[in-house]
Amino acid sequence: MIVLRLPGTIDDDQLTASLWQAGCSGIVEDGDDLIAYFDADEGAPPELPTSLSAGQWEAMDTTDYVAKYNSDMQPLRIRKLVIAPKHIKQAQTELAPDTQLDDIQVVDANWDTDADVVIWLDPGLAFGSGHHITTQLALEMLEQLSPPPAQTHLLDVGTGSGILAIAAARLGFCAHGIDIDPQTVPVAQDNAIDNLNQDNLTQDNLNQDNLTQNHLTPHVTMPSFAHATLDDPLPQASYDVVIANIYAHVHADLMPAYAQVTTPRGLLVLTGIYQAEGLELVHASLDPWFSLLACVQVGDWSLVTALRDGN
Repeated sequence: MIVLRLPGTIDDDQLTASLWQAGCSGIVEDGDDLIAYFDADEGAPPELPTSLSAGQWEAMDTTDYVAKYNSDMQPLRIRKLVIAPKHIKQAQTELAPDTQLDDIQVVDANWDTDADVVIWLDPGLAFGSGHHITTQLALEMLEQLSPPPAQTHLLDVGTGSGILAIAAARLGFCAHGIDIDPQTVPVAQDNAIDNLNQDNLTQDNLNQDNLTQNHLTPHVTMPSFAHATLDDPLPQASYDVVIANIYAHVHADLMPAYAQVTTPRGLLVLTGIYQAEGLELVHASLDPWFSLLACVQVGDWSLVTALRDGN
């Protein structure tokens, strides 16, 4: 396939008629130009009538961007968590599980030890491949909080691909994710099924043998997802951990709602906070509901952990 670019508009009947007669298979406008598609090789363009002599042949972009995305997206280790795109198959070479936050790294396809918690992920139309530093900060915090006591409920606000809720479930939390974008919910659900139904592992047969075989933490339950806001009815009246990776001004706006769904003495984990201005905004919005516990900064991005006040 090659294309012919020439000045004109789709309303020029004489010009478009000449293009159709010359054998083009499609015509589109591009600014002040017409783009005509021809089923021919770049090295052998068809002969054109003089009425089309102002045109210039161009090679058509044939890049398979899905394949390029897949080839560029490699597994990412964060301590014992490995976030792996679904197109990469497991291999069996050891990789040390004691990686620290400063050593977050992209690894090659030769990994997977018994100590790894592997999250297979396809973001699809949703945000959250694991490769952005804000997601990595949140995953690092989940690892620090694991293994949690049994029946520790976690809410992932703005779940996107479901990566945080799925990782939390694999680490032992009872996780629920919500998002205001309805397109993200089926993506998150599919990713959860891929990660927690491995080898027929389901919520009904989570016995210790299956947990060991699939590198899962005891007390694993399937995360649930919903198209919802914090004002909608949720599976739990309140949560022991609320985590969100969204913009700082949204955190500030949602702080009263975060307080409503966080249990007294529960944890609020917020990331997606950019530069000092965003951090100051989030800090200022914590009062009177939360007390700041810690702040982790990597480059321009921050993660804040706060404690819900009350008994």
